[in-house]
Amino acid sequence: METPESTSKFICPHVYHSLTIQPNGNVKPCCELRTDHEIGDRISKNDKFNDPIEVTKSNEWNQIEQTLRSNVKHSACSTCWNKEKEDIQSLRQTGLFNLGPIDEIEKDIRFLDLKLGNLCNLKCRMCSPLNSSQLYKEIDNNIDTIADPYTLDAYKKAKRHLERDYKWWLDDKFYDWVRMKLPTLKKIKFTGGEPTIIPQVLRLVDYMVDEGFSDKINFTMVTNATAKNSKLWKNISKFKQHHISVSMDGVGDTYDYVRYPHKWNAFNEVLNMIKEKSRNNTYITPCISSYNVFNSLEILKFIQESKCYPKGYIGMILVDEPEMLDIRNIPEHIKQPLIEKLKNHNFKDEVFSKAVNYVITRLRQRSNPELFKQFIDHTKTMDKIRNQDFRKLIPEFKDV
Repeated sequence: METPESTSKFICPHVYHSLTIQPNGNVKPCCELRTDHEIGDRISKNDKFNDPIEVTKSNEWNQIEQTLRSNVKHSACSTCWNKEKEDIQSLRQTGLFNLGPIDEIEKDIRFLDLKLGNLCNLKCRMCSPLNSSQLYKEIDNNIDTIADPYTLDAYKKAKRHLERDYKWWLDDKFYDWVRMKLPTLKKIKFTGGEPTIIPQVLRLVDYMVDEGFSDKINFTMVTNATAKNSKLWKNISKFKQHHISVSMDGVGDTYDYVRYPHKWNAFNEVLNMIKEKSRNNTYITPCISSYNVFNSLEILKFIQESKCYPKGYIGMILVDEPEMLDIRNIPEHIKQPLIEKLKNHNFKDEVFSKAVNYVITRLRQRSNPELFKQFIDHTKTMDKIRNQDFRKLIPEFKDV
């Protein structure tokens, strides 16, 4: 039988061999799949645990699979297509390298990306209450003062999932299922919330080390670099391969504003500790949005100087969900001077030049004034709650 690699240049191993499970129970092939194409809450259907494998048999999943197999780009995968267009390594491409030959028949699970609830210690600007317990609590405590539609809608969606009686990430049946999958796993990834403070993550890491799975599995964790958990970092170092992806979305005051209420100096202290414990397998992954795009050159410079990036590419994410955070929606008269500034960067390394060009390409896309207004309204809502002012951080927005 001819392999998918030889029949379609758009084939993706994640469709056959990966599962990403969201805090709300949604299951999808990977973390990059657009939310408007998520398969739906299948793991906790009818308020009881359901085998996530069942989702791979759904019409929605098969439609994505058939489209890619037919040598056609599926719109759900636009993040990867956009990166590949700019010659930036995509999740699809890294999967082709890391997950082994694709097996269309068996579809065995080789990669699990787990978001075990939304327990978090930060209230990041680009996050949602569904993914941060602290952000959810903050909005819940101030709900009577909030009027902008986006913030209210995000809160209602999170409330619907988080306040239901059944919480799949606390169910022993789910962890029995994970333990059954460990013998065939090539890679496991934990995000959050903040995985370093989620008890279920810590217990799973202990289990994999104690039972001898750690020397067979590649381990990835996405962290905000706030926790000094020496036992955790020691255990992580025991995995076959391990990569720590550190979320950093600004330098100095921009970091303090976006990664509220953490502070830049405290972040650097923990980052240096993690780099040492992980034997320098620590990569910074910035999420570029309208909050920090004016700080993007400083972010890239810090990544370069700290040597926190994998060989050959920068794991930069251009935020496009929610759409209001997308940098393309910044008004044209504000974008143009920024584009000129970015074009005059002094990076000699092609990896960083490509990252800058990736940002420029997105900025050149057509703005949506309604989405930018939504961004400003939401920002004002959160500024009022936190007694902050985005115009002091981003003077380019002072007249909007």
